[in-house]
Amino acid sequence: MTFAAETLLADLASEFGRAVAESRPVAIEAQLYGVISLALTGIAVELGRLRADRDRATAAYAAAVEECNRAVVTCNEALAVARQVVAVQECAAASVTLPPGVVRLRAPHARVVPIRVPEGGQPA
Repeated sequence: MTFAAETLLADLASEFGRAVAESRPVAIEAQLYGVISLALTGIAVELGRLRADRDRATAAYAAAVEECNRAVVTCNEALAVARQVVAVQECAAASVTLPPGVVRLRAPHARVVPIRVPEGGQPA
């Protein structure tokens, strides 16, 4: 509660106290209008803060979703490469004719290492 609101409420309570002590009616329309105005202003300010918090949370969520989507794409690409490697290794292990674009390289310890050569390119 702001200082102005606290002061207004204290004044209103004091006015009520005096009116009760003197057994007289109290004209408090202006004070009530002030209290209601301050309350509505406080509500509007709090709603603004909540909207800003919501907007920040929405932006953070959208960024996290985008990052997850990029990670899924990367995983799918890695999985596709792994499947190709497994397929080439299976062909090499089966001692069959390798598909076009795949050559056998001999490692120093006489192990067969198949690699895929891009069409018209050099082995990576």
